[in-house]
Amino acid sequence: MSQELGGEIPIVLLILVAVVVVVALLYKFFTSGSSPEFGNESRTSSDWLDLHGYSVHSAIRILEDFINRKQRENGSMIHVVTGQGLHSPSYGPVIKPAVMQYLNNSGYRCRWSDDGGSVTVFLR
Repeated sequence: MSQELGGEIPIVLLILVAVVVVVALLYKFFTSGSSPEFGNESRTSSDWLDLHGYSVHSAIRILEDFINRKQRENGSMIHVVTGQGLHSPSYGPVIKPAVMQYLNNSGYRCRWSDDGGSVTVFLR
């Protein structure tokens, strides 16, 4: 039995390492601005902000900071991923309405993606 257990531990560790690598690659892919939602426009990762997983308060604070930084850098537009709220525990969008309200109240011109899960914000 100890021989079987000894053989299983390295396999479990290999599987764990493989899962960590896959998660890291997926994170890098999804945060690299490779979303297909905006046609052929520039998609450098520095122009994209993904607000998935944040509380409403944190998401708005992060969005404000991101917009301020991009304006200081003379950026003309940013892309913000809010998601559609499909995985929200409240069974509806939470981040998206808060972002919509913030952007509208701040006077930014915006264009939402066809699926409604992301928005292009024009900074000028």
